[in-house]
Order: sequence, then C-alpha cells, then structure tokens
Amino acid sequence: MAKLDSLLREAATILRDNSDLKIARIALNEHGVHTFLKIPGYSESDPLLEAITAYREGLAALRAIREQITRDNEDGLVEQTYGPHMRALLEWDKAAISRQSAIEAMKLMAEEDVFVDEIGEALRRAVLGYLESLKGVI
Repeated sequence: MAKLDSLLREAATILRDNSDLKIARIALNEHGVHTFLKIPGYSESDPLLEAITAYREGLAALRAIREQITRDNEDGLVEQTYGPHMRALLEWDKAAISRQSAIEAMKLMAEEDVFVDEIGEALRRAVLGYLESLKGVI
C-alpha cells in the first residue's frame, strides 16, 4: 500500500506540474490504467456547486431589494430569488462530485450557521482544512 500511495502521489504531482499533457484524471483498476483527456472549452457540470452558487446569488438579489419587501410580497420575492435554490439544497441527496463543491458546501453550512455547537464548528474547520489541502491531489 505504501508503494502504491507513493506512486499515486508522484502521478498527481506529474499531472499538476505538466498541465500541457491535457490529462484531466487517471483511473486505476484491475483492468489497467485509464487516462481521461481534457477537452478545450468543455467543463464538467457540477450540480451541487451550481445549486450553491444560484442560492447565494438569489440571496444577494433579495438583499439588494430589501427596502421593497413587505409582508404582502415577501413570499413572492423569495420565490423569485433564492427560494427554488434553497429547496434544491434542502432536498439534495447526492455526494459532492468535486473537491470544490464539497468545500463550498462546508462554507455555505458555516454561512447559514448550521454548526450550532462548539464541536460542530471545530469539526467543520477540520474537514474544510483537509479538503482545501487536497488541491492538485483530486
């Protein structure tokens, strides 16, 4: 396992330091090593990251018009801004597919004060620190 770990770390370093190779990722299984090439102009969709971004943008849009909010129009304005994106996040049931979406999910949880006790906040910082340190590895 140590030798495999060493080889994989070396491969990650090679990929990170040689972006001209245009290799997006490498998969290794019992059938061999498979490389996935980057396609210029193409970026893989990251639904969780997109939902978090849309939610934040919706909140910002609502905050920008806060002086226009009344009891009568509040529900409608929420529905026009962040409401649909909040529901998407509340119903989310899939794993994050990227390091970045996992990081942004943890950051959003902190922004929304999800961590209500000391241990939750400490663990959030630990997980976020780990995820952020993985740049170039995954």
